[in-house]
Amino acid sequence: MNTRHILVTAAAMLPFAAAHAQKPPEPPGTSPDAVFKSLDTDSDGRISKTEAQANNRMQSEFSRLDLNRDGFIDKKELDEEHHPKTPQHN
Repeated sequence: MNTRHILVTAAAMLPFAAAHAQKPPEPPGTSPDAVFKSLDTDSDGRISKTEAQANNRMQSEFSRLDLNRDGFIDKKELDEEHHPKTPQHN
């Protein structure tokens, strides 16, 4: 096998390696937005303790997710859980 053949074969395989390395998409209905919408049954833009009871994880972590301690989890609080702000160093 010559060097040129090896290089051509390796180059041809690169797209497959990149596709394999990508994070698989979340199953339908499991993204933070989908979970939020499914639990916000009264469509007021926040999840109450009562609404959170429909999801075991949300129910068990309600106090931790309710960052402003108002008794509700709003979209901003849930987004902060999934995309925490990194401290900025000046």
